[in-house]
Amino acid sequence: MTEQAISFAKDFLAGGIAAAISKTAVAPIERVKLLLQLRTHRFGEAVGSAF
Repeated sequence: MTEQAISFAKDFLAGGIAAAISKTAVAPIERVKLLLQLRTHRFGEAVGSAF
């Protein structure tokens, strides 16, 4: 393997690891956000349908 290929492999692996860590860290926050958005939407429909 050439030096350029090794450098590319290291960068590719580092990017993959960084993506996995960031997805793992952000996924629970996104889930809570989604649940809050859905709860608010349902509440808004219930209030709107009363009138």
